[in-house]
Amino acid sequence: MNVSHDAEGMNVAAVQVLEKFDRENHVILSRLNVDINSVLRDGYRNLGYFYLRQVSTAQARAAFWRSLQLGFQLRALAYLISTFLGPWFVDAVMRTRG
Repeated sequence: MNVSHDAEGMNVAAVQVLEKFDRENHVILSRLNVDINSVLRDGYRNLGYFYLRQVSTAQARAAFWRSLQLGFQLRALAYLISTFLGPWFVDAVMRTRG
């Protein structure tokens, strides 16, 4: 059993469900003062970090970019920048961080 693959699928599915829920219920969520954008922003940032740990820089970059489109976070920006420094750099940082 590949736990990483399962985690990826669950993360992708979660943000897709949240995106659909927001599309279909945006007016109601706004009336209730539910900040679905922050939930989506954090979800995409976490998905991007998952991809970064897998050294899948293109997928990580796309997830961090989507996170930043939903709202600025310095951490997401720093992670996005790291995806442009090359897989060798990302791999070295991930090994250092553990």
